[in-house]
Amino acid sequence: MKDSLLLLATGLAGAVMAWAFFHYLGVYAALVLQVVVFAVLIMDNRDMRRKLREHNIPHRWDGKTHPPREQQAGR
Repeated sequence: MKDSLLLLATGLAGAVMAWAFFHYLGVYAALVLQVVVFAVLIMDNRDMRRKLREHNIPHRWDGKTHPPREQQAGR
């Protein structure tokens, strides 16, 4: 019973926040979402490159390591 009420409250809170987001931003809501997604993509890419650098893995194929999948399959 308690879990179902918490789930209902969480759904209601999410619905209210979504309504407020689109209501107050209007036509700029899509732009804000695109900017947020692009910023997260940049941060994730930076984190991935840092991890590759820590493990001495090249972030681009240099021709000396394993070939791309197209060449492995004999295509």
